[in-house]
Amino acid sequence: MMLHKLQFDDFDEPVFHAFAIHTTIEPYRLSFFLNEKLQIHLKPNDKGFEAVFKKEIRTFTGYSYHNEDTDEIFDLVKNSQTFIETLKPAANSLFNDSIEWRSAKMYLVPEFKKADYILRIENAAQAPEELAEKIKTIPTTTFVQLLNVDELKSKNNLIFY
Repeated sequence: MMLHKLQFDDFDEPVFHAFAIHTTIEPYRLSFFLNEKLQIHLKPNDKGFEAVFKKEIRTFTGYSYHNEDTDEIFDLVKNSQTFIETLKPAANSLFNDSIEWRSAKMYLVPEFKKADYILRIENAAQAPEELAEKIKTIPTTTFVQLLNVDELKSKNNLIFY
């Protein structure tokens, strides 16, 4: 009987870099500038990016690009999204038939609430510091920070399928 011994390397997590981008421009303009500066072709992602919050799957909008030659994957995601939640009425409420709605703002990376966008790059061909310098040259970009993914509590939110 043949045995297969599992190694820790069998369960590698994806290797990626993430950048927090602070800017006031709209996502389509930022993707245009990123395409220009990084020589990529970000396009709107129809599926969106899913993240789990309080046992519910939430979808964030964004842009994606996959370079087939180098196997680089670029994902630009808006860090905050406003969702509409339905609230259950109290059991002994006078208005049991009514449905209450509430809007809730959720963050893809809650540790960086002031970041407007998160740029995630998987299998980057360039050094992350070089990429950060190129991103900083985008007009109206006030701050770009390379995130230490290993220290993030919400790093699982950045693993897209």
